[in-house]
Amino acid sequence: MRNEIFRRRTFAVVIWSCLTVLPLAAGLDMRLSTATGLLAAASLGLMLRSVQSEARRTAAFRTRVLIIGRRDTAAKFVEEVERYPDRGYTVLGFVEETATAGTERGGYLSLGPVERLRAIVEAVKPDHILLAFQERRGRLPAAELLEFQMRGIVIEDVLDAY
Repeated sequence: MRNEIFRRRTFAVVIWSCLTVLPLAAGLDMRLSTATGLLAAASLGLMLRSVQSEARRTAAFRTRVLIIGRRDTAAKFVEEVERYPDRGYTVLGFVEETATAGTERGGYLSLGPVERLRAIVEAVKPDHILLAFQERRGRLPAAELLEFQMRGIVIEDVLDAY
């Protein structure tokens, strides 16, 4: 797989170089240079697309997601993340609505109850927090979520992300 990507990139760079450098060096007229410039831009776009695709697979460019709650849609979101890893999400774990919930869910660790949300967020440093509460009344930690949002963490409902 990696050899194939390397081969495609190398081919794209060679084509791009040929399409931009050779016509200019040969002193062709401006109309032909414009056409080759457009072809060069298209080949550069294809090359950058493969670079971007591979970059999304590396851990440094993946979106780190923390899920709060146990709504069924959260399980469907996790299934989609596992089915399509190219979308660039990494599920860090679940924060439980109550302290009596289980310690593992679908292979992902339960990081603790919502009462410890601030400490959990400080420890795992998510990029996104998805809300999957079964019942929000009286349980939604609005002050903490507003603080996290002010720090640049994206807060959204799991239905919006899914």
